[in-house]
Amino acid sequence: MKKSIEKITYCFVIIAALFVSFVSFVEPLVMKDINITKVILVLLCYAAVFAGSLTLFRRLSERTLYYLTIAGIFAAVIVQTYIVFHMRLVPEVDLNHIYDYCVDMVETGKISFGESKYFAYNTNNIPLAIVIYYVFRMAAFTGMDYRIAAGLFNVLLILVMYVSAFLILKKVTTIRTTAVYMALLLTNPSFYAYASYYYTDTISAGLVMAAVCFIIYGCYKKKNHWKMIHFLAAGFLIGFATCIRVTSIFIVLAVGVWILLNKYWKKLLTLGIPLVCGLLIFQLAWGGVYRYHVDMDTYDSAITIEHFLMMGSHGNGTYSVKDMRFTRSFPTHEEKVENNKKVYLEHLRENGVLGNLKLAIKKEAIVWGIGTHGYTQYTKNVVEKTTCYDWLVGKKSGLFRTYMQAYNIVLYVLILSGVCCTFRKKKTDKYSWILAIYWCGALVFYIFWEAHPRQSVSILPLLTMLAVPWIERSCIVRD
Repeated sequence: MKKSIEKITYCFVIIAALFVSFVSFVEPLVMKDINITKVILVLLCYAAVFAGSLTLFRRLSERTLYYLTIAGIFAAVIVQTYIVFHMRLVPEVDLNHIYDYCVDMVETGKISFGESKYFAYNTNNIPLAIVIYYVFRMAAFTGMDYRIAAGLFNVLLILVMYVSAFLILKKVTTIRTTAVYMALLLTNPSFYAYASYYYTDTISAGLVMAAVCFIIYGCYKKKNHWKMIHFLAAGFLIGFATCIRVTSIFIVLAVGVWILLNKYWKKLLTLGIPLVCGLLIFQLAWGGVYRYHVDMDTYDSAITIEHFLMMGSHGNGTYSVKDMRFTRSFPTHEEKVENNKKVYLEHLRENGVLGNLKLAIKKEAIVWGIGTHGYTQYTKNVVEKTTCYDWLVGKKSGLFRTYMQAYNIVLYVLILSGVCCTFRKKKTDKYSWILAIYWCGALVFYIFWEAHPRQSVSILPLLTMLAVPWIERSCIVRD
């Protein structure tokens, strides 16, 4: 039964990777925002460089690869820091409200979010706003520009993500495989496109990767007290990440499902209890911080879960101003829930079985298949339009956007190759199975939730690890 479930999971992921690869390829033909011929040319160039890197990495010593990877990480962070200084973002959408209110709080000495109608409704963004408030306070203390300080904080979390990924792979596989994976991750353009956009995606990704790193290293510790410390730290970080972005909990749920399927009851206790304790420690600490800054009752005013389901059940399943106004029109929580649920079920009935299936496919294509991840929507407004802005967002950004789409095709083809390699193995690969469960969970989630191309950015670091089995096979040094 366990083996059958494992194979079914991999089959589901293989189908998903095939689908996303196809969607990524045809996206330029459908959207007509970039030239398909140029995408193919950039794809071939990237594939040639990547293949050349594989050949080179087979020949270099492990010590050289180690230092080369470290140099690559710092080179990426230097480029992202350059982007932050030369693209001082005037944020759009939700981050706009967060920026304006946090600046006002720092400059007026206010500590409460209670006066804001935006936060009374969008309570899910209060944790991020609190974090940004303290970043701005530090910026004010040092005399640094708020926009630059927030961007540097974002780059710091991206650095944490890179380093954590490096440490994880270095622990569970060879340095050659790690170097190739890091080359793939470091050339992912999404983390450059969003370098100056200090929102939940990149911030939570850094925290999640650090938490996974603690779990992996904790599992390798022989002494119980060191295991306990690592798992507590992981739980604390997962709690923080989930507070910032709720989908951060997916990796913990995937590990839990894997443990239950394998009936590893001892692991459930030795890992689960300290992890939950870490989560509780964070909640206790965060509860005090939250109450200090939020002195309003948001029960009736807050957005509901059913609202996001309702938005995701019609049209393209994306954000709708009309739906937002509809939800806000009801004064109590119970009325919001009741009417959101009513409209949601009406949409499902109107769509019918075929309509709901088409909508689900469309939403998955939006979340995973658009290589640009919708970054221009959030980074189009800056204090000054520099050369850096022109190449990333402005009039000369065509090449960068072409590269983003080409990279997305390569990434999912490599993920497909990695999962196929794992599928053919007779022996269970526990890490690949956990990651396959992780992606299955995310795929199912976005069948129902509001869809946006940006939603997949926070999942990419762990998702890229599904390509590791193929990389391991390709990195074997033959005499």
